[in-house]
Amino acid sequence: PQTPSPLGAETLGRTFQNIPAWALSLGVVAGFLIMLLVVVLVIFLSTIGKIGVIKASHQAESGQEKFTFSQVFKDSMPYFWRVFLLNLLVGVVVFIAIFLLVTLGVVGSIATLGIGLICFIPVICLLVPIIWFVYIIVDQSGIAIVVEELGVIDGLKRGWNVVRSNLGYVIVMGLVLYIVIGMIGGFLISMPIGLIVMPAVFAAALESTSAGAGL
Repeated sequence: PQTPSPLGAETLGRTFQNIPAWALSLGVVAGFLIMLLVVVLVIFLSTIGKIGVIKASHQAESGQEKFTFSQVFKDSMPYFWRVFLLNLLVGVVVFIAIFLLVTLGVVGSIATLGIGLICFIPVICLLVPIIWFVYIIVDQSGIAIVVEELGVIDGLKRGWNVVRSNLGYVIVMGLVLYIVIGMIGGFLISMPIGLIVMPAVFAAALESTSAGAGL
């Protein structure tokens, strides 16, 4: 016998059927625009936040003990496009490199009937520390752009020189910042998400078990 669909699914299906096509299209467009706005806002705030931290730290080291948020924000704006273009440039290069490697790995795996995938796994594992090292250089380049008033290319050169000259110290600090703090931050972020998602997963599993028992 055919298992009846859950009442919630039937109600949801009827609800979507009753919505006009133009309203669904409008909702999709509105959702896309809202998501795009959120992405732009996150990029803007994260870039300004990085610049603000660099600027405030530099001002504190220079002996300026009192500075306001509005002043730091104002002082950060002239560097926004340079730091943004720096991250965009490196992000595009990293994306293209990963895309080409993944494409090469897929084509090689198909051509060698899966044997190439075994050889490709170490390359994937090697990508993680390489990308991590690249973004350490990007961080140092951002500092050079803000503190030394450099352009994007000159900032990249300066960031590379700083990392190369202080390789051991930079690696240790990078491990602390990107791995330890990143793991703690990821754990703290995942906790509330888990508390929200787990009851829904548990309820769905329980409903599935009950439906299976009723067959």
